Amino acid sequence: MTKRLALHHLAFESVKVVPFFSLAYACNTGAAFSLFTDFGNLLMWFSVAASILFAVLIYRVPHHRFWLGLAFTGILAGAVGNLIDRAFRGCVIDFLHFYIGDMSFPIFNIADTLITLGAITWLLVHFLHKEEAPAEPDTDESTSE
Repeated sequence: MTKRLALHHLAFESVKVVPFFSLAYACNTGAAFSLFTDFGNLLMWFSVAASILFAVLIYRVPHHRFWLGLAFTGILAGAVGNLIDRAFRGCVIDFLHFYIGDMSFPIFNIADTLITLGAITWLLVHFLHKEEAPAEPDTDESTSE
């Protein structure tokens, strides 16, 4: 919905929201931060493969691993959002633009944000989650007689 609003309301004019942020329409044929702009078809198929992979991973996440499931869901949602754009428009609609003075950061969208937050959460879960070691069987010989 946000991309549709950007397409209809920002296509001809950006909107300055605060001194360091504006809403500005961009049609990105590449990946995040406009990298790989000449690989549109390959990026679309990569998005399809990634979406299938993360759907399977979500299905396989144990119920007690909420944060891992949330991380995978964010990545999947962002990938599908950008895949839909790429498939139907030939580019991904970006519209969030941060800048400081003359230094401008690449324009991005909410799907990119979901992918990034999902990846960060996945890394945090990986590094902070401690698997409990399985309990050792009681090997005391006096109790087995």
